[in-house]
Formats: sequence, C-alpha cells, structure tokens
Amino acid sequence: KFLRTLQGAEAVEVSVASGLSIRDYKGVWHPRLAGAVPTIENGLWKVRPDGTMEVTWNLRPNAVWHDGEPFTTEDILFTGQVAQADVAPNFRQNGQELIAGIEASTPQTFTVRWKAPYIRADTLFNNDTEGTSIVFALPKHILERPLAENKDGFLQLSYWSEDFIGTGPFKLKQFNRGSGILLGAFDQYVLGRPKIDEFEIKFAGDASTQIATILSGAADMSLGHSLSVEQSAAVEPQWQDGHVDNVGLRSRFALYPQFINPSPAIVANLQFRKALMFALDRQEMADSLQRGRSPVAHTYMSSEDPIYPAVEPQLVKYEYDPRRAAQMIEGLGYTRGADGIFHDASGQRLAVEERATPGDLEVKIITSIRAYWQGAGVDSEAVPIPLQRQSDQEYRATRGSFELTRRGTSLNQLSSFRSSETPVPENGYLGGNISRYQSSEWDGLIERFFVTVPIPERTQVVAQVMRHVSDNLNMMHIFYDMDPLFVANRLVNVHGRQTESSPAWNISEWDVTS
Repeated sequence: KFLRTLQGAEAVEVSVASGLSIRDYKGVWHPRLAGAVPTIENGLWKVRPDGTMEVTWNLRPNAVWHDGEPFTTEDILFTGQVAQADVAPNFRQNGQELIAGIEASTPQTFTVRWKAPYIRADTLFNNDTEGTSIVFALPKHILERPLAENKDGFLQLSYWSEDFIGTGPFKLKQFNRGSGILLGAFDQYVLGRPKIDEFEIKFAGDASTQIATILSGAADMSLGHSLSVEQSAAVEPQWQDGHVDNVGLRSRFALYPQFINPSPAIVANLQFRKALMFALDRQEMADSLQRGRSPVAHTYMSSEDPIYPAVEPQLVKYEYDPRRAAQMIEGLGYTRGADGIFHDASGQRLAVEERATPGDLEVKIITSIRAYWQGAGVDSEAVPIPLQRQSDQEYRATRGSFELTRRGTSLNQLSSFRSSETPVPENGYLGGNISRYQSSEWDGLIERFFVTVPIPERTQVVAQVMRHVSDNLNMMHIFYDMDPLFVANRLVNVHGRQTESSPAWNISEWDVTS
C-alpha cells in the first residue's frame, strides 16, 4: 500500500502511463517506450546550421497498451492532434509553438521537426513531472472517435478515471473516487513484468492524516512532498518499520529584492545587498530550521544537479561575516547610532521589510533573518503576508524591500525571470519575475540557455547564469528545502527524487522482502 498526496500525482501517472523516457533520481534520462533517448552524440538529435532541428524517436517494437493493442507512431501522431485541438492547456506539448511538424516513417519511428533550437526537445511525450503539459501518449484506437464526436466532452470521458488504459508497468484495477485506486502489475509491460503484483494508492489530504497512516502501518510509503523536514525528523524515530530515504532538494528559499522603486532606495544597491548576505549565518539557519539536513543554497539551481560540480567554481559565495557586513554598510555613508542601528546623513534609521507567506517555516526564516540583520545594524520588520492579500498581485509586486519565497530549482523555469515577465501595471502585475529585476545581460544569458543544445556548451552557459545570480543578487538564496520520502524497510529499490523526477521513476523494479 502506498500513501499518495495531491502533490504526488505524477507518481500515479508514471505507474500507469509510461512516457518515451523518464528522469531518474540523479537527473539522468532513461528510455522507456523508446529504445533510446535522442542526443546529438547518438545522431538522433540533429541541429541544422540555420537553427532548425530534427529529433528522431524509435519506439520499442514490443510496446503495447493495457488492452493488448500495439503502441505505435499512430498514437504519437494522434496525441499531437489532441495537443493542437486545444482541448485543455495541459494537453499542449512542451515547446509546441516551436514544432514545425511530426512525421512517422514507420510504425516505430517518428521525427519531430523544430523551427528553432529548443533544449527540451527530448522531453516530448515523456514523464516530465515539472511542467503542465501532458506527460504521456494517448491511445488513438480508444479516443479518436470520442474526440471527433464531442470535443467539449472529451475531458468528461470515463477513460480519465475508471476506464483508463495506459502503457505503464501497472494497470488500473479499481478506481475509488475520492479515496484511492488499486493497481495491478501489467504482464506485457515493455521492460518486463513488475516485481510487485498489486498495490493500493490512498488519497490523504493533510499531514496529520498522512503521518497517522504511516505510523499505523497502513501505508508502506509516502508519495508527494507535503511533509516537511521537521515533521519527518519527528516521525522517523517513531516508525520502527521504516525510514526516511534519500531526500531531494525540491526547492529553495530565497529573498527577492525590489528593483522598481524600492523602499528604502538602498535596496537596489548591490554593495548593500551583499552586506546583508554576509550578515546572515545561513548554515546555522539551515541546521536549526532544517534539522541539519538541508545545505545552504548559493544560487538558483539544485546542488544535486548532475552539472552542479562544473558550475560551483563560478559561484560567488557569502560566508557569515558580520564585521565585513558592517564595514560595507559604513562604506555606503551610514553611521551606527547608540541604538546599534545604522543611520544615514540625515539621521534616518536604516530599516527594511521582509515579507513572507504565513507558513510555519517561512515565518521562522524571516524572523531569523530579522534577528541577524538587526544584529548587523539594519532595522528589520518581518511581515507575514495576510491570507486575504496573498492573491493581491499589486500588493505582492510593489512591496518596498524583500519577499521570502520558496520556489523550485528547475533550470527550465528560468524563463519566468526574464525582464518581459516583470509584474507591472501594464500587465496587471502578472509575471514570474517577482524581483522585477530587468537586465539585458540577464535576458541574454537566459535566451542562450534555452537555445544551446550541446551539453558541454550548455553547462558553460548555466555556469554564467548562476554566477550572474550569485554576483548580482537579483535573488538572495538562503537554503534548500528537502523532500522527505517515507519508505518501509521491506521495500527495496526505492530511491529519493530530484525536483524534476518522480520517486516512482523505477517503480517496475520495486520489490517487497519477505
């Protein structure tokens, strides 16, 4: 039995619907329905001199649907048609606007032609858990007629619940709406029959229910990422039959400075922001607030990313040095008063505000930051964002100083921080660039990242992007948040996860000891 939270939906999809490939817990891609993951090195990914691309996929000849029908390129072409039909946003393919066409040369071979370089071309029709696009192919023999006859009712088909047919290692046996599902091993799975015959996925809505279910022995594993490090540290000693497995760095906590009309104006000064970073003992914060299980974050990307070792030497790091922080602030013309707080030439106290959504960990972080900054001579106010204002886009965008936010570590989300994504009145204060940082150099680096296909060259670009973040502090990182994975001792071959992978990436290999 497996405990599934709403955040763990991708694990259910991976179980019943294989993609062409999937990412493992170390970030490495593995073929599933395809015989190989396209790369430039194996010749399946070709970049033309004019920037256009061709990516070829070869399907495994033994791939079949749960009803025994062969899985072929006809299903791939049909899925592309569904994406074009705009049935729902989540049916759109990754980078769909850049796809010039999809052509099948045989029942097992198809080629995607791209209008321009796109680094995620190898994530098409796969179990890519980070995006909102559909992550698996659709069966033409089941869905073609219903789509043609009633496009508006397509999402209401029983196929999406009790009649689901997929290509994954497990097939649906029972769908209990609102409570869970029962899955059974698929004998004809493309990589061989799973080792576990059957498992049940239960839906649990809150952390207390999940913890109680785990401790009672009614579940062997947690899927999703709704339990905190603090909760896992409290539960683990009580769970004699299980343990907390490898935990992935699913997200990062960072302060986002205000770059448009900040208050005080000194927030926009790079030397001041660097001084604030030197004033924080982030290692102590991680040790105390994350039970020593979370490392300090020096930049945007996860330190677990396979290319991080090549990027790390380029990073600017800020070790705890309150004396240096004070000297840097004095160098900006401030004088420390008898109250221990810096004042400007007019006698105005140096004071900033840091906001955060009122989560338990977020409030603890901003309270800790406030204490460190006040100790360094900067008056600070920690402000939990009221529930009724969390959706107020203008309020969030026009803050005076800083907002602490937890966001993912996926490099593919960098596009949301471009200058064009700045929340301003003209776009209704919508956009992911919450620092409202605008820089042609920054935009150029992001653009280069998304069009640089060869891995060695792309790694060099990533290093430049991450150096820009750490040197310019358009995001001021604190530490990573972890993703505890509760696993019963009797389960084997289960690994942790990264932000962009599912804990069920190798579910067909899981087994239960006697």
